[in-house]
Amino acid sequence: MENPITGNAGGGEYTVYTDCLTCGSRLVGKRPQARFCSNRCRYEFHNRRRPRIETPAPGRAEAGGSGQHFGDGNATDNLPPPELKRKDTKLARVLAALARGEKHHRFTAERELHDHCLHTTVSTIERYGVTVSRRTITLSGFGGHPTRVKEYWLDRENREKATALLGAAGEQKAK
Repeated sequence: MENPITGNAGGGEYTVYTDCLTCGSRLVGKRPQARFCSNRCRYEFHNRRRPRIETPAPGRAEAGGSGQHFGDGNATDNLPPPELKRKDTKLARVLAALARGEKHHRFTAERELHDHCLHTTVSTIERYGVTVSRRTITLSGFGGHPTRVKEYWLDRENREKATALLGAAGEQKAK
């Protein structure tokens, strides 16, 4: 499939391939350093070489796994989410603050929790079965102009789920 030829352009050595490294088609009209006939072949080549790491979706158990429930009805693998294994992660800080009953919007989250993208963190939290309540509020923004933002909090049931999730992370870390 490969037919490499050594070339020298611009003072550097490179290998000239006349055939695509993935499908074997001729590389006609391509630059001398080209190794693939298309982006599809390039992606396929690199995806075959990269080790495939299968990770279960959050909140789901692998086939045959015993599981602990974090309140969403789906079994998990007795392991907390990888983002919660360390207590100093942004996800753990935000989840702990919400579990304590605090309400946050983007400005308080940035100032107090050092989270510059709260809506994304909330989305990640919800992937683990904790439903985050929200409402739109209007604040005084730059120059006193009104700014609409989302305020996030947890109701009692979801605070319990969050506490269980954080507790499972702490137990796992202690082991």
